[in-house]
Amino acid sequence: MDLQERFKGQSVLLYLKRYRIHLLRFLMGASFAVSLFLFEAGASDLLLARDDSCRAMVRQRRLLGDPERECLPRLARDVLTALNEGFFILVEQNANRVSHWGIMAGIYALVGGLAAQIKGRGGIIAFAIVHLLFLAIQTFLAYVSVYIVGIK
Repeated sequence: MDLQERFKGQSVLLYLKRYRIHLLRFLMGASFAVSLFLFEAGASDLLLARDDSCRAMVRQRRLLGDPERECLPRLARDVLTALNEGFFILVEQNANRVSHWGIMAGIYALVGGLAAQIKGRGGIIAFAIVHLLFLAIQTFLAYVSVYIVGIK
């Protein structure tokens, strides 16, 4: 089927004008989701670096007490690791994080853009549910990766 047959004399711009609102919603949802993911990943990276320096200080000084009590607890560290690394938790930590953040930002952009197609507050609620589901899966993977031999 040729483009001229499909549009039957209409211009492509008129055809795309019908779907303009959907495209705008998708772009708004995608940009919100990407900015949220990058903010969370950057903030968690800073907090993980702070926790690493705290643990190094506790080990260096051989302070009495467990680093788990002095610094972040394990669950908080696993949540921050999940926010920072995304679904790439099971990949070696020395790998390129920028590419991982780019891929995860693309995944979040797709989810945010699709959730934005839902009218009203339903899109925000749908995105929040999917985001919390992603976070739960990633936290579980971060917790389990310590016990699985040969992953990291």
